[in-house]
Amino acid sequence: MVLMGTSFGGFLAARAPAFEHRIAALVLNDGLFDFGGAVRRGLPPALSALIDAGRDAEADAVMAQAAAHSTYLRWSAGNSRWTFGVTSAAEALRQMRAYTMEGIADRITCPTLVLDPENDQFFRGEPRRIFDALRCPKELITFTAAEGAGEHCQEGAGLLTEQRVFDRLDALLH
Repeated sequence: MVLMGTSFGGFLAARAPAFEHRIAALVLNDGLFDFGGAVRRGLPPALSALIDAGRDAEADAVMAQAAAHSTYLRWSAGNSRWTFGVTSAAEALRQMRAYTMEGIADRITCPTLVLDPENDQFFRGEPRRIFDALRCPKELITFTAAEGAGEHCQEGAGLLTEQRVFDRLDALLH
């Protein structure tokens, strides 16, 4: 069985073979080492300070003001509250801290492909972090904008992604 996780699923899928050794190979599209850290790096420092201080009402007001001008932030804040079962975007961001592969990535033993688009707007640098933390047979597959595959999870380049992943899996598993 090959397990593939896409976007945040790249984080969730990485946890499974650390504890379940029947998985023959793993594909992380994109690779993600520290979800909470990646999300927090995109926040202004003043907003992070409010969240860390537990000043949720103020932090949520800042988030709401920013979300009024950004469809992405509006969706992200609402989806995060729903996903984590909380009423505050600040609380969701604090809960995201637990979503790290620290102390777990080195437990993965199956061959792992880590996909890394050069212009990932959400998780830039995270594929390299999980790749470096792995101690199993591994390969980092980089995708470029010149190929039309440089965005998050190679959006717009599904055929190229599948070709490279399946070619590498064929070589790994035969």
